[in-house]
Amino acid sequence: ITLRSSFAVWDGYGSVGEYLALGMAKAGARLDLVPLVYEPRGLTNELLELIAKSQPQAGAPTLHFGPPPPDLGVFGSDNVFVNTMWEGSLLPASWVEPLNQVRAVIVPTRFVERVCRDSGVVAPPVGLG
Repeated sequence: ITLRSSFAVWDGYGSVGEYLALGMAKAGARLDLVPLVYEPRGLTNELLELIAKSQPQAGAPTLHFGPPPPDLGVFGSDNVFVNTMWEGSLLPASWVEPLNQVRAVIVPTRFVERVCRDSGVVAPPVGLG
């Protein structure tokens, strides 16, 4: 699995991306990490080692942790999942089309699922809180 995420302790997604990567690795997933934002200061040695040995494979299933990028072609795979979150009552309009093009949208709570649905996202939700 290719995991695209920010890895920086000062960044919202980046501060959680480390825990997502380490949790998946400890659960047995074979991960190749693609840092979107990377600041090694403050990250664990375990994560730094995962990043150093990563060799992303074209076409591999991809989990993108963060806001959806406007161009899904950057993934090099049709097997794309987006794990994201939002705190307002509607998503930015620019998020809806990219989220509707992925295999599934992973959200942390039923509130975020409802926000996605109310905003026009029809991709199936996965891993609801």
